[in-house]
Amino acid sequence: MNTCLIPQGYRPPLCGYDMQRAIEFVKSSFQENLKFALNLRRVSAPLFVDRDSGLNDNLNGVERPVGFDIPAIGGAAGEVVHSLAKWKRLALKRYGFYPGNGLYTDMNAIRRDESLDNIHSVYVDQWDWEKVITRADRNVDFLQYTVRSIVGAVCDTCDALRRAFPQVKIRLDREVSFITTQELEDMYPHLPPQERENPSLLNSSRKKRIAAGCGLQVVDVNRLLKQFEMLQALTRQFSGGKMPKNMRKMMGKKGRGMPGMPF
Repeated sequence: MNTCLIPQGYRPPLCGYDMQRAIEFVKSSFQENLKFALNLRRVSAPLFVDRDSGLNDNLNGVERPVGFDIPAIGGAAGEVVHSLAKWKRLALKRYGFYPGNGLYTDMNAIRRDESLDNIHSVYVDQWDWEKVITRADRNVDFLQYTVRSIVGAVCDTCDALRRAFPQVKIRLDREVSFITTQELEDMYPHLPPQERENPSLLNSSRKKRIAAGCGLQVVDVNRLLKQFEMLQALTRQFSGGKMPKNMRKMMGKKGRGMPGMPF
């Protein structure tokens, strides 16, 4: 299914040549910002792995990997990676990373069964990272600190992008709010789980009620919804399409809620 939408009358802020320059700028700037924010080191990641290695992540269990044989090594079966979730943990061990530091990589993949929209593609090109932490770091405070560090790296990149390309007007909010889905359910038991966990389902009437209930304007609700969508995209990029286990635990047992909004 393809639900990719281009707004009517949309015009890119940059010409084709400058757009490519801007993409290069974003990728080079962000990796530096992320590296220093989380104490990471860059490593090279595989495009494919041995099918029998167990390193390819099967995501939701229904996606079919792109496979091929490799005659030069006895006809071994190769699979293009879906994500690097398993490989990263092995790499941390093999490369001798220690608590407090970690790795990042520019991950490329092919997901033939991906549902396509504005932030999902058959071809995957995303940053991926993993870090060694101690048992003492497995707590909500450390998780929130990490999330704020990532958001800070994204915002620093955005600020630098606007300085380098003034035609780009996007601005991001550095403030991050956290709320668990259990808290959301307690506050708004009348909303169905689908609307609490997927704000895109909210219609204009629901948005007006939410705005009135928390003393905001509808424009504020829409702005926070947009920030949430961006944060979701960020989460997918850094977790190979899955929310990290620690974050799932913090966000509650019943799904993901909207940070900073009471639903």
